[in-house]
Amino acid sequence: TFDNCKFNASAKAEGKAAIEIDSNASSYDVYIKNCVATGFGLGSVSGNSLWNQKKGNLTNLWVDGVQKLTRE
Repeated sequence: TFDNCKFNASAKAEGKAAIEIDSNASSYDVYIKNCVATGFGLGSVSGNSLWNQKKGNLTNLWVDGVQKLTRE
């Protein structure tokens, strides 16, 4: 759970979001609420600078109450 977080990158990393999720081996429920990311690139899979599911498909993800990913 991430709540009211501010992620600030000191140097932009292309293809990397603030929260990088790897659910290749384990499943996760991820909740992000009222968070912002500054200075991050777009996630290589999500195209989002705040979150990216880079590997696996075992994640349930909610951002500000809206489900963005569903575990398969």
